[in-house]
Amino acid sequence: MRILFAILIASLALVSGAKAEVYNWTGYYIGANAGYGWGDSDVSTTTSAGSYFAPSSVTAVNAAGHGKVHPDGFVGGVQAGMNWQNGNLVLGGEVDFDAYDLSKSRTVTAIYPAFSPDTFTLGQSVKADWLLTLRPRVGVAMDNLLGYVTGGLAVTNLKNSNSFSDTLGLGAAEYASGSKTKYGWTLGAGVEYALMDKWSAKLEYLYTDFGSVSSSGTLTAAGPSAAPFSHSADLTSSTLRLGINYKF
Repeated sequence: MRILFAILIASLALVSGAKAEVYNWTGYYIGANAGYGWGDSDVSTTTSAGSYFAPSSVTAVNAAGHGKVHPDGFVGGVQAGMNWQNGNLVLGGEVDFDAYDLSKSRTVTAIYPAFSPDTFTLGQSVKADWLLTLRPRVGVAMDNLLGYVTGGLAVTNLKNSNSFSDTLGLGAAEYASGSKTKYGWTLGAGVEYALMDKWSAKLEYLYTDFGSVSSSGTLTAAGPSAAPFSHSADLTSSTLRLGINYKF
């Protein structure tokens, strides 16, 4: 969020005291963008005793199953939108669709308190592979320089994969994954500069919250052994990207 405020303050500083515009931002446009995304995800795996775990094992697994990962990766795609200018005020809207290669995983191995030195291992991963946003924009123009704020709908496909195994020699294994189209929100700011009559370049920051995805599974092992598992992961992200637009 600090980047968002920094861009917003810089944008307003650049356009403060602006006089009547020379360049006119009114019109439809299409363009492309590329940048970098990074985020935070709280992951959780919990189980209960069932017919496999001792009470102390349940406590140990649940403690190890709570953690945080930081997905990051390339962001890039296309956008289209329109602007309408009245004086120095610019109103508009934009839709974009990007590849959104944010992913990260964690692996945790811990000792069973009652069965040392035997251990169990948890695997957890989070992934989002595309991003769609639909956002109004409100900006102030100073000739061919535009500073704006933006916010609206954000959509992605959020995936969470999980695994469990141990060294007790009973073949214990559990795997579960969840994948869901998530509707969240985004808020950001940017600056755009008209290079010539038809072309402009922009720098934009977006903060996005997608909520969480969950899944469940059952541990199986040799003999009549079983235990239920529940998993969840959420995702908030920041995106910084450069773009270029062509105005019709």
